[in-house]
Amino acid sequence: MLKYDIAIVGGGPIGGFVAGKTAEKKYSVAIFEKNKQIGLPVNCAGLVTPRVFKIVNTNEKEIIQNKIKGANIHSPSNKILTIGGNKIHAFAIDRTKFDRDIIKEAEKQGADIYLNNNVIS
Repeated sequence: MLKYDIAIVGGGPIGGFVAGKTAEKKYSVAIFEKNKQIGLPVNCAGLVTPRVFKIVNTNEKEIIQNKIKGANIHSPSNKILTIGGNKIHAFAIDRTKFDRDIIKEAEKQGADIYLNNNVIS
């Protein structure tokens, strides 16, 4: 049986990011993902702030699907609040590609990924 300094349960963006950063510091890291593939099934709509791309190592051009500069917020009383402008507040992204890019970076740093492994405590 292999031994690791750090075991991470879940191969989503946070698990992958933490794995990459800790493996980069020369810790032995294992990620245990319950699904057969990283990024599937998609668990979230995939909205991130522009700051995310300053933190994670991904290919923005392949991941960003839409730039969000504003929104109409509908209240239960049928009032509409419009927010927006020219500033990009968020990106709609391809969550599967995003998750996979982060995991690839973790692997590149030395983390081991175990798919189809459900951890039970």
